[in-house]
Amino acid sequence: MLGFQYARGKGVTKSDTEAAEWYRKAAEKGNAGAQIALGLMYAQGGGVSKNDLEALKWLRKAAEKGNTYAQIAFHEMRAQGRGVPKNYPEAIKWYRKEAEKGDARAQFNLGFMYAEGRGVPKSDAEAYKWTLLASIHAKNKKVRKMALKLRGILEERMVPWERTEVLMRVEEWQPAK
Repeated sequence: MLGFQYARGKGVTKSDTEAAEWYRKAAEKGNAGAQIALGLMYAQGGGVSKNDLEALKWLRKAAEKGNTYAQIAFHEMRAQGRGVPKNYPEAIKWYRKEAEKGDARAQFNLGFMYAEGRGVPKSDAEAYKWTLLASIHAKNKKVRKMALKLRGILEERMVPWERTEVLMRVEEWQPAK
Protein backbone atom coordinates (compact mmCIF):
# COMPACT_ATOMS: atom_id res chain seq x y z
CA MET A 1 0.00 0.00 0.00
CA LEU A 2 1.52 3.29 -1.09
CA GLY A 3 0.13 5.14 1.92
CA PHE A 4 2.20 2.94 4.22
CA GLN A 5 5.31 3.48 2.11
CA TYR A 6 4.93 7.27 2.27
CA ALA A 7 4.12 7.16 6.00
CA ARG A 8 7.28 5.15 6.72
CA GLY A 9 9.56 6.45 3.95
CA LYS A 10 9.99 2.95 2.47
CA GLY A 11 11.38 3.37 -1.05
CA VAL A 12 10.00 6.93 -1.27
CA THR A 13 10.57 10.22 0.52
CA LYS A 14 8.60 10.18 3.78
CA SER A 15 5.52 12.40 3.52
CA ASP A 16 2.50 12.33 5.80
CA THR A 17 0.57 14.42 3.25
CA GLU A 18 1.23 11.91 0.46
CA ALA A 19 0.48 9.05 2.84
CA ALA A 20 -2.90 10.59 3.69
CA GLU A 21 -3.74 10.99 -0.01
CA TRP A 22 -2.94 7.35 -0.76
CA TYR A 23 -4.67 6.10 2.38
CA ARG A 24 -7.76 8.07 1.33
CA LYS A 25 -7.82 6.41 -2.10
CA ALA A 26 -7.61 2.95 -0.54
CA ALA A 27 -10.04 3.86 2.28
CA GLU A 28 -12.65 5.05 -0.21
CA LYS A 29 -12.39 1.63 -1.90
CA GLY A 30 -13.18 -0.03 1.45
CA ASN A 31 -9.71 -1.03 2.67
CA ALA A 32 -10.08 -1.31 6.47
CA GLY A 33 -6.35 -0.83 7.13
CA ALA A 34 -6.36 2.40 5.13
CA GLN A 35 -9.54 3.53 6.91
CA ILE A 36 -7.86 3.04 10.28
CA ALA A 37 -4.67 4.79 9.17
CA LEU A 38 -6.60 7.73 7.73
CA GLY A 39 -8.79 7.94 10.83
CA LEU A 40 -5.74 8.03 13.08
CA MET A 41 -4.12 10.69 10.89
CA TYR A 42 -7.20 12.87 11.32
CA ALA A 43 -7.27 12.15 15.08
CA GLN A 44 -3.62 13.25 15.44
CA GLY A 45 -3.40 15.85 12.69
CA GLY A 46 -0.70 14.01 10.76
CA GLY A 47 -0.61 14.91 7.07
CA VAL A 48 -4.10 16.38 7.34
CA SER A 49 -5.73 19.00 9.53
CA LYS A 50 -6.78 17.50 12.85
CA ASN A 51 -10.50 16.72 12.60
CA ASP A 52 -12.18 14.46 15.13
CA LEU A 53 -15.36 14.07 13.05
CA GLU A 54 -13.37 12.83 10.05
CA ALA A 55 -11.36 10.55 12.35
CA LEU A 56 -14.55 9.05 13.74
CA LYS A 57 -16.01 8.65 10.24
CA TRP A 58 -13.08 6.56 9.01
CA LEU A 59 -12.63 4.60 12.22
CA ARG A 60 -16.35 3.77 12.22
CA LYS A 61 -16.13 2.38 8.68
CA ALA A 62 -13.34 0.00 9.71
CA ALA A 63 -15.06 -0.79 13.02
CA GLU A 64 -18.25 -1.77 11.19
CA LYS A 65 -16.20 -4.35 9.28
CA GLY A 66 -15.37 -5.99 12.62
CA ASN A 67 -11.84 -4.63 13.00
CA THR A 68 -11.10 -4.80 16.73
CA TYR A 69 -8.43 -2.10 16.68
CA ALA A 70 -10.79 0.31 14.91
CA GLN A 71 -13.64 -0.51 17.30
CA ILE A 72 -11.51 0.27 20.33
CA ALA A 73 -9.99 3.46 18.83
CA PHE A 74 -13.46 4.64 17.79
CA HIS A 75 -14.89 4.13 21.27
CA GLU A 76 -11.82 5.63 22.98
CA MET A 77 -12.52 8.84 21.06
CA ARG A 78 -16.21 8.69 22.01
CA ALA A 79 -15.35 8.10 25.67
CA GLN A 80 -13.09 11.17 25.56
CA GLY A 81 -15.83 13.26 23.91
CA ARG A 82 -13.72 13.85 20.81
CA GLY A 83 -16.05 14.90 17.99
CA VAL A 84 -19.14 13.76 19.87
CA PRO A 85 -20.54 14.12 23.38
CA LYS A 86 -18.91 11.71 25.85
CA ASN A 87 -20.67 8.38 25.77
CA TYR A 88 -19.31 6.18 28.53
CA PRO A 89 -22.07 3.52 28.38
CA GLU A 90 -21.46 2.90 24.68
CA ALA A 91 -17.69 2.81 25.20
CA ILE A 92 -18.10 0.38 28.12
CA LYS A 93 -20.25 -1.90 25.96
CA TRP A 94 -17.56 -2.13 23.27
CA TYR A 95 -14.63 -2.34 25.69
CA ARG A 96 -16.36 -5.21 27.51
CA LYS A 97 -17.15 -7.04 24.26
CA GLU A 98 -13.50 -6.98 23.16
CA ALA A 99 -12.06 -7.38 26.68
CA GLU A 100 -14.01 -10.59 27.14
CA LYS A 101 -12.45 -11.89 23.91
CA GLY A 102 -8.98 -11.24 25.38
CA ASP A 103 -8.01 -7.92 23.79
CA ALA A 104 -5.48 -6.32 26.18
CA ARG A 105 -6.14 -2.73 25.11
CA ALA A 106 -9.87 -3.16 25.71
CA GLN A 107 -9.13 -4.88 29.04
CA PHE A 108 -7.01 -1.92 30.12
CA ASN A 109 -9.65 0.60 29.01
CA LEU A 110 -12.38 -1.29 30.86
CA GLY A 111 -10.20 -1.50 33.98
CA PHE A 112 -9.54 2.23 33.79
CA MET A 113 -13.27 2.97 33.51
CA TYR A 114 -13.92 0.88 36.65
CA ALA A 115 -11.03 2.53 38.50
CA GLU A 116 -12.43 5.99 37.73
CA GLY A 117 -16.14 5.12 37.91
CA ARG A 118 -16.75 6.33 34.36
CA GLY A 119 -19.93 4.80 32.98
CA VAL A 120 -19.86 2.06 35.62
CA PRO A 121 -19.92 2.02 39.41
CA LYS A 122 -16.39 2.56 40.71
CA SER A 123 -14.89 -0.80 41.65
CA ASP A 124 -11.25 -1.40 42.50
CA ALA A 125 -11.85 -5.17 42.32
CA GLU A 126 -13.23 -5.02 38.74
CA ALA A 127 -10.55 -2.51 37.75
CA TYR A 128 -7.86 -4.77 39.18
CA LYS A 129 -9.27 -7.81 37.38
CA TRP A 130 -9.23 -6.14 33.98
CA THR A 131 -5.86 -4.42 34.39
CA LEU A 132 -4.33 -7.66 35.63
CA LEU A 133 -5.66 -9.45 32.55
CA ALA A 134 -4.40 -6.61 30.34
CA SER A 135 -0.91 -6.84 31.85
CA ILE A 136 -0.90 -10.59 31.16
CA HIS A 137 -2.25 -10.42 27.59
CA ALA A 138 -0.60 -7.23 26.33
CA LYS A 139 1.77 -7.68 23.42
CA ASN A 140 2.07 -3.92 22.98
CA LYS A 141 4.68 -2.47 25.40
CA LYS A 142 2.73 0.77 25.91
CA VAL A 143 -0.47 -1.09 26.86
CA ARG A 144 1.48 -3.40 29.20
CA LYS A 145 3.23 -0.43 30.86
CA MET A 146 -0.08 1.43 31.41
CA ALA A 147 -1.74 -1.72 32.75
CA LEU A 148 1.11 -2.42 35.16
CA LYS A 149 1.07 1.17 36.41
CA LEU A 150 -2.68 1.17 37.08
CA ARG A 151 -2.44 -2.30 38.56
CA GLY A 152 0.16 -1.03 41.04
CA ILE A 153 -2.05 1.88 42.06
CA LEU A 154 -4.98 -0.47 42.57
CA GLU A 155 -2.88 -2.92 44.60
CA GLU A 156 -2.07 -0.11 47.02
CA ARG A 157 -5.75 0.77 47.40
CA MET A 158 -6.89 -2.80 48.00
CA VAL A 159 -6.49 -5.02 51.04
CA PRO A 160 -4.74 -8.40 50.55
CA TRP A 161 -7.88 -10.54 50.72
CA GLU A 162 -9.49 -8.44 47.94
CA ARG A 163 -6.49 -8.97 45.69
CA THR A 164 -6.46 -12.70 46.43
CA GLU A 165 -10.15 -12.99 45.56
CA VAL A 166 -9.57 -11.23 42.22
CA LEU A 167 -6.50 -13.38 41.48
CA MET A 168 -8.62 -16.51 41.95
CA ARG A 169 -11.22 -15.16 39.47
CA VAL A 170 -8.49 -14.27 36.97
CA GLU A 171 -7.02 -17.78 37.18
CA GLU A 172 -10.41 -19.16 36.13
CA TRP A 173 -10.99 -16.55 33.40
CA GLN A 174 -11.27 -17.76 29.80
CA PRO A 175 -11.73 -15.51 26.75
CA ALA A 176 -15.17 -15.57 25.15
CA LYS A 177 -15.46 -17.19 21.77
